[in-house]
Formats: sequence, structure tokens, C-alpha cells
Amino acid sequence: MKPTDVQIQSYQGDISLLQSPSLTAFLCSHRVPTGTTEDVTRWVDQLPTDTVVMCGNLTGVEQLVLSRLQQRGIKTVLVLATAMAQSPIGNSLVITPVADPSITTPTGASSAMRNQLMISLARQIVVGFMSDNGRLARQLLNHPQVTVLHTDGQCQVAETNPDLIQSNAECMGWAIYEQIHAGNLSSIDMRRLLQQYLRLDNPRPSLLHSLLLFTVVKQYGKLPDFNFTAFFKLWGANKFRPEDLKSQKVEGKWMPSLADRVTARLFKAMPSKFREPINPAEQFDPALAHSLVDAALKRSPKNKRMLQRALNLAFFEHNSQDITKYQQLLGKEPKRK
Repeated sequence: MKPTDVQIQSYQGDISLLQSPSLTAFLCSHRVPTGTTEDVTRWVDQLPTDTVVMCGNLTGVEQLVLSRLQQRGIKTVLVLATAMAQSPIGNSLVITPVADPSITTPTGASSAMRNQLMISLARQIVVGFMSDNGRLARQLLNHPQVTVLHTDGQCQVAETNPDLIQSNAECMGWAIYEQIHAGNLSSIDMRRLLQQYLRLDNPRPSLLHSLLLFTVVKQYGKLPDFNFTAFFKLWGANKFRPEDLKSQKVEGKWMPSLADRVTARLFKAMPSKFREPINPAEQFDPALAHSLVDAALKRSPKNKRMLQRALNLAFFEHNSQDITKYQQLLGKEPKRK
């Protein structure tokens, strides 16, 4: 089973915890021999406080680990083998690979999915105990260098999984997109999710990056307490795909490009005697607007929407040369003094 075969379906909490370089998965067989609990307790009690630990909550050993982690104030990621339920108090993040809401009791298949998700996300893998040739041992065949806390053999140092970091970030990004795209979020929740997304180390530009920005402009761009200009500076004006700069023809109608939609929203902050600003605290940034307008016109020189934006910028900056230039391109007669 490849890491991409199992993905996060739902989550509650700060998903950016999955980007922690210390992210450690704790796994353990259901049946454990005498002495395992003591070995596991010693391991938890010696963990650095800045470690982030993923763990389940089904067995007595898992519940012990969660309890001691919370007592020590160590951030935890609870990974469920069921559909998402109400987040337990004290956990920093709850995730599940189970999409079917009818699965409220763990099954063999859902438990295997849970383990596989943890293995794929972890930088380090720590096992309390695993039976020879058991399910957990078979799942860890591709990760031979794990730390086994209770074993007759020698423990090996846990290995990191650097090749999975980017794919995991993409998975988390899509999970955030699904929540924002579903709508009905308060401004605070929407901003919290966007903050988590911006912390991810995923490819940009990308289809995901464009879709998420489109959703923000369409569904949340008119919120009076959302400073879109400040947000877009963090987002990155140079993170557009080539197709995001060009209008698209859909069912015989020309639709504005993503860059045009973003530019139109940025221009809502331009001072005007004809309309009230969406957010009075938002400051118009002509340099930011220029970066989009110029890039779009370079891609599509005859884009009338962008030409009009360029003309508006020229008037705002009192640039007489550009005013004449863009008036001519738009076929407009210059205003007489």
C-alpha cells in the first residue's frame, strides 16, 4: 500500500502540526507482554516537550500514552479508526482516514487504514511492541528502522521520511480546501484555516493553490472584517499558473481569469468617492495591483478588463503617459480639460 492510498478525510484542530519535524507516530500491537507498559511510560516521560506525537486511543497502551502526553503538555495528534466524532478535550489535532460516517466502531480494515496513515505521515516511528508476522509488523516492512521499545533484540534508531513531506503537505492542503469550499464558515474560522494552509510546504503555484484562492475570493472576499490585501501579500502575487492569468471560455461565455477576480477585489480598496470600502482598515496597494495587471497583460495584451484596471491605476498615480496609452488601447477619447 502506497502512502497516497490513504488520505486524511476529516480533521479538527491545527493541521499544521503535521508539518512538525519532530512528528512521531506511536504504534503498538493490541496484545503486549509484561514489561511493555513500563518501557512505553519511560519513553513518554523522556520525550522533549517540543515533540508532536501521533497516537490512537483504542487500546490500554494507546490510552496510557495519550494521558501521559497530555499530562506533560506535549502536543498530540489523535488518529481515529472511525469517522470523525467530537474532538476529545486536550488533543491538539484529531484526524481520520475514514470517510464513511456509518463507521463508528473500529474495524480491522479501518484500523489498518489508520496505521497506514500514521506511518505515511510520521517523521519517526516508535513501536511499543509488535508480534512477529503480525499485521503491524507487515505494515512496517517498508520501514525497517523503527524504534521498538519492548523487544528481545536491539532497538534501532527511528528513520525520517523526507520524501513524504511534500505529498503529506498536499494532502493537508486539500483537506483545508474541502473545509473552506464547503462554506458556512465564520470569518475567524476561515482565517484560521488559511493561516494553517500558509504554513504548509506544498507546491505553489498549483491547481490546489488556485482553487483555494478562487474560493476565498468568491465566498469570503466581501467579508467586512477580512483584510484581503494583507492576506494576498502573504499568499503571493507571483504564485499564479499561466492559465490563471487568461480568461476562459465556458459554455460560449468568456469568464474572467482568476487574476482578474483577485485584481477586482484588490481595487475595492482603492479610495473612491462613489462607494464605501468593504473593509475601512484595508489599504489599497498599487504595487500589488500592478504586479497582477502587468503579468496578466503580458499574457493577454488585449484583455479589456485588465486594460481598464491599468487605466484606473494610471489615473490613481496621475501618470499622464500611461493614461494616454491605455485610453488608446481601449479606444477611448481622452478627456478634455
